[in-house]
Amino acid sequence: MTLGSIGGSIGERSIGDNDKPWPSAAAMLAGLPASSRLASLEETGLLDTPSLESLDRVVRIGSAAVHACVSLVSLVDDHRQFFTSQLGLPEPWASARETPLSHSFCQYVVVSEIPLVVSDARVHPVLKDNLAIRDLHVVAYAGMPIRAASGEVLGSFCAIDDKPKIWSERELMILQDLASIVSAEIELRRRARRAERSEAELAATNARLENEQEASWALSRRIGHDLRAPLSVIRLGVSSLLTHEAARTLPELERLLVMLDRNARHAASLLAAIDASEQKGAGERVEVSTVLRDTCADFSGQNAGVSLTVDCPESELIVEASPSDMRRCIENLVSNAQRFAWKRIVVRAKRHGNVVAIAVEDDGPGLPDDAAYERAWETSRRFHVNEGKSGSGLGLSIVREIVERCGGRVEAKSSPLGGACFGFSLPAAC
Repeated sequence: MTLGSIGGSIGERSIGDNDKPWPSAAAMLAGLPASSRLASLEETGLLDTPSLESLDRVVRIGSAAVHACVSLVSLVDDHRQFFTSQLGLPEPWASARETPLSHSFCQYVVVSEIPLVVSDARVHPVLKDNLAIRDLHVVAYAGMPIRAASGEVLGSFCAIDDKPKIWSERELMILQDLASIVSAEIELRRRARRAERSEAELAATNARLENEQEASWALSRRIGHDLRAPLSVIRLGVSSLLTHEAARTLPELERLLVMLDRNARHAASLLAAIDASEQKGAGERVEVSTVLRDTCADFSGQNAGVSLTVDCPESELIVEASPSDMRRCIENLVSNAQRFAWKRIVVRAKRHGNVVAIAVEDDGPGLPDDAAYERAWETSRRFHVNEGKSGSGLGLSIVREIVERCGGRVEAKSSPLGGACFGFSLPAAC
């Protein structure tokens, strides 16, 4: 129908066509895809809430502009219409702010999704038995759809008179514009409610993550506490053995004891980091070549037939980091290389401008392409699984986490040796 037509139509059928009985609006409402429309209606947060001054202002303007005794913002759910704002309704409807659908013209606007304009409902073939005529004194009616941003019609912005009225084109255009304003206001409120819910959900998630992090740290501290005593006994025993005459007369035993002592001290530094919450990656000036050589010395001879070479200048390479973190990074990279190398591993360290770069290369199978090297740093990413060489997939991701926490960057590529090259760079200490 056009806005100015009298009697109107819903869909393609005339509401006043006596030859084609019109089904009840309740039955038509039941046939709508209710789930999305009712969900959009619920999302507005306007049902069963106090009226809004912004919408009260619109109904006052509407009544004055078209000289109607009643103006409504009516939202229609599956069994009633609720008046978010109203002006001019008689009691008890003004206080109740709702009616059953037996008293609703607005339900037809929702069903048809187009305006409904009626000059005299008392003689209208479909509306003449509607109880709104008897109880709310509805005679003339002009209702415009209130739409959600997604397109569903949530209700009607309407003007009502208690006597017959020919609605002018100008009046109908005013009501259409006011309905658009109401729709926009409701959409703003819906978005604000959604933002508030998202903010609340985010706050709840943050609180949960903080609790989980604290529980994790508490567990780490308990484990550290429980390990400290046996570790102290191990360190004391190793120190005693190093001073024993047997260590001086058996070089191989002495070498193993030195390695054991170094690893025991490294374990103690990790426990100290847990206690002091040093997992922020900062810290002290670390001489890279010392950490590099000590760490690689512990891997020497572990993989028969594979040589491990350290290429590191004698001059100082200094970075600011946790020594235990530096050692963990090197250990993970060398351990990864040992898993895949055929005969050779080379560990290099050098300064490039303002950064110190460390790289571990091998002559193993490598990875198929650049994309694979990029993915290798992802948590639980594993390669060569079918060959029985793959690890847990955590080592490289731990390296990346530590390096990025220290302000550095990781790099992975093919090695001139024929295999893979995994490395990282950290800002050089001044």
